[in-house]
Amino acid sequence: MSQTTLEGVLRPGWYLYWQSRRYQMVSFDTASLVVEVEAVETGEQSSFQLAHLLLETSTDLAPLFAPTLALLDERIARQRRTPAVAPVEDLPVNLLACADRIIQVIQQVDAGMRAVVPQIQDLSHTDVLRQMLAQLDDPVSLATYYRYRVCYQQASGDRGRIAASLRRQSYNQTRLSTAQQHFIDTLILRFYARQPPIRPATLYRLAVATRQRTGGLWPDPEVCVPNVPQDLVMELLNPDIPLTQITENPEKRRLLTAISLPSRSWLYGYLRWFEQQPEQGRQVMTARHGKAMWEQEQMVFDTFVNRAAFPLQYVFADHWLLDVFVVDAATRSHPVRLWLTVLLDAYSRCVLGLALLYEAPCIESIQQALQHAIWPKTTHQALGLTQIWPCYGIPAAVVTG
Repeated sequence: MSQTTLEGVLRPGWYLYWQSRRYQMVSFDTASLVVEVEAVETGEQSSFQLAHLLLETSTDLAPLFAPTLALLDERIARQRRTPAVAPVEDLPVNLLACADRIIQVIQQVDAGMRAVVPQIQDLSHTDVLRQMLAQLDDPVSLATYYRYRVCYQQASGDRGRIAASLRRQSYNQTRLSTAQQHFIDTLILRFYARQPPIRPATLYRLAVATRQRTGGLWPDPEVCVPNVPQDLVMELLNPDIPLTQITENPEKRRLLTAISLPSRSWLYGYLRWFEQQPEQGRQVMTARHGKAMWEQEQMVFDTFVNRAAFPLQYVFADHWLLDVFVVDAATRSHPVRLWLTVLLDAYSRCVLGLALLYEAPCIESIQQALQHAIWPKTTHQALGLTQIWPCYGIPAAVVTG
């Protein structure tokens, strides 16, 4: 590549495709030969040494440049070899449906981003991306979108390879017993699939500690008909209840069986599979273990309504995407839907505070709703509302999952 060609393509505003990601160039330092770029999908800024870009001599790995995003996509499609299409005949219908969903989200967002990028002024790429994800017929979070994009890129957008990648790592390997599966799924729902999230290594340590405390015993779903008693699960997970108190009860002891832990690598692979299908969690758990387990672990608000002994003991955050749009005053285009975040008190079931934002649920939503919840509320009276809103105070515990 000649110096003239370098000066022609390494210009602010041009686009770069490298290592399966698209970037827009922000600046090029001719002294240090460093290219500052911004990722098209995420808005994340980073820098590359020019030498690293030019080291790639293979046609399939060399960077591509273009003055516009549309032209860059054309060059990617033309110059990158398209792998053979993977067969789909032996793939489950649910995995193919997940693959279709991933392809639909990525292609719809990419098309939207290409349309609005030239018009972006004050908003960052991340802000625009959040708004676009919120406007989907079935909105997804930013984290889910990133998982979708990695899956889509690794499979080159091929439906069959995307669906195959969603299979758990242990596919075609020895299956766990029903008791082992119930044990792992219970820990995932109780500790891993909550906010704030924990690391997979921490979950595995919890599994080891729980198994030691229970003496390797766990309810056998094949014996527990129709479903595993959730009160027995709660007792096994409660460190304040001696194991002998459970095992000396004949009715409870007959439901228990000895289990062993799966390997650490199996658990990590299973977690990756679980995370790649966030929308399938309820169907999978309900099909395996019944509605009682899902409701016990995931319908947290109803559980704590019965436990709460005083106001502000348990406060829960919930979010709604409203059918309320903010439109550009001049063009009446690019509508943005608003998100409502509400804090609910489990004891009184009253609304303690709320926040109305353009952004999808995030830490700012919780912070603004908390600020509104903690202090006495009088601003509504400026709108002509004379009723008193007496709910305020500092919550003892806030659940944001």
